[in-house]
Amino acid sequence: MPSNEKRPYLLSYDIANPKRLVRIHRVVSESGLSLQYSVFYFFCSAREIQGLKEMLCQKIDSRRDDIRIYPLPRRIQVDTLGKAPVADGVLLYGLSLQADFMGRKAKREKPSVAAAG
Repeated sequence: MPSNEKRPYLLSYDIANPKRLVRIHRVVSESGLSLQYSVFYFFCSAREIQGLKEMLCQKIDSRRDDIRIYPLPRRIQVDTLGKAPVADGVLLYGLSLQADFMGRKAKREKPSVAAAG
């Protein structure tokens, strides 16, 4: 894949120190979409993700902190339960996250239980 071709990524972090946590959150919030407090969606090139990694490496304690970046396929099925991470109809980079990125929402109905008998 060319280094300037954009693709989706998922980034999550677990930062041990509150001051570093604030710094890391600030950096990833600038270019990523927050799905949960420490989970972010990015749509960027390999070059951009490498720049983000280099910036984050300078801000963490590699013995105590954990940052993970997962490249995602262009089309992905994600089932959500509970509160949706973004409102219906929100577009990001020309994609509807609910329809294209997030896939179909998980049904929020109670499962049917067959009567014994």
